[in-house]
Amino acid sequence: MSPSPVLLIGAVKLAIVITAAIVLLIGLAFMLAIPDGRKTLQKFYYLTKNLFGIDIGLGGFVRLLLFSSVAALIPAFVKGLSAGHTFDWHLFTYVVLVLVGLNLLNNLLTSSTSIRDFFSPKSGRKWLAQRKAAQAGIIKRINVNIPSAATISDAEIKSILTDILDVIVLHVRDYRGSHQDKKKEVFASLLIERGDDLVVVARDSLSHSSQYERHIPAVYSKATMLCGRAMVAKKALSIGKLRAEYPEGPQNKPYASILAIPLFDSINNEAFGCVSVDCSKPYFFQSFTPDQVENEMENSLQPYLQLITMVAESFVGRDGNQLRDGLINRLAR
Repeated sequence: MSPSPVLLIGAVKLAIVITAAIVLLIGLAFMLAIPDGRKTLQKFYYLTKNLFGIDIGLGGFVRLLLFSSVAALIPAFVKGLSAGHTFDWHLFTYVVLVLVGLNLLNNLLTSSTSIRDFFSPKSGRKWLAQRKAAQAGIIKRINVNIPSAATISDAEIKSILTDILDVIVLHVRDYRGSHQDKKKEVFASLLIERGDDLVVVARDSLSHSSQYERHIPAVYSKATMLCGRAMVAKKALSIGKLRAEYPEGPQNKPYASILAIPLFDSINNEAFGCVSVDCSKPYFFQSFTPDQVENEMENSLQPYLQLITMVAESFVGRDGNQLRDGLINRLAR
């Protein structure tokens, strides 16, 4: 007896699915077998995670599954008893899947930068008022000190620069959807060029905390720093995963990804330093579109970058050499 057409169609569909799965597994195994393939898969994972903002972790997912299961017990028992048996496993499974799906969807809608950009003409609104108030306070401090620029203390200059770096951190966290106060994972530093080196002369307040203790001054070879490359290129550059791209470097840094934005004097348009924004999340400053996030962040941070240049030129010097020597001599002690 020949098989029916329905069975043949079903068998063909099953064969296609099995073949596609085998091809996919072979391709995945091949990617995992080579270093570049593993790096590509890892980058794809992190970029997808950053895009959708689903960052609940394994522990969070287990808790979500447990809470959803508890909530699903009542309707499953009620329906089971009404049908003459103890428990309705089909309804239980359905309710669990729906609750888990709704929670993940809520996380996506509230955390995803792309979704926020779709529904809102501009992202980064949560702390917008706070950033504006902080920026206004910084500008006021600069204006108050300009008449006595010749006598302003080094501590006051460093304090103003620290406040600007704090606003930069707040801005970056807001625009990239990093709103968890218990997990402040973004840092900012100001580096100034000195010959073949870059000297850290200021950091944000969080970097000074006992949890991190990132010291000032700190001296690094310009050739080994992303900031050095950004100053030469005269544009913002990023690193997706520090340990993967610089395996020979120190492995104890509290960050994984870096965004470097060069600073230019207003006389010769010459790079005299760089702002380095670091994050503990891999590929935090990158997306599936090359250079998109770097360019967006550089453009949106321009008001704060200009404030740093304004402070330096108002209280230290006007041209590049004066800025370099003055900032290092006054702040790197």
